[in-house]
Amino acid sequence: MCDAEVGFMMRKLGAIAKPNVIISIDADKWTIRSETSFTTSETIFELNQEFEDTTPDGRKVMVSTNSAACSN
Repeated sequence: MCDAEVGFMMRKLGAIAKPNVIISIDADKWTIRSETSFTTSETIFELNQEFEDTTPDGRKVMVSTNSAACSN
């Protein structure tokens, strides 16, 4: 996390967090929800489409996904 320029306190909180991660799919929309005692975050996206997301420390990033590992 240090290389990603995450602040000291966020690194310490991240080290002790035990997140509950919920992944759900509704038609083409995927939702990944991460819940800890400190915070809750939710990302909604469609595969193979680039989208903007916000990291837990507030940085804006562009994310791209693909379905390469999703085949049965």
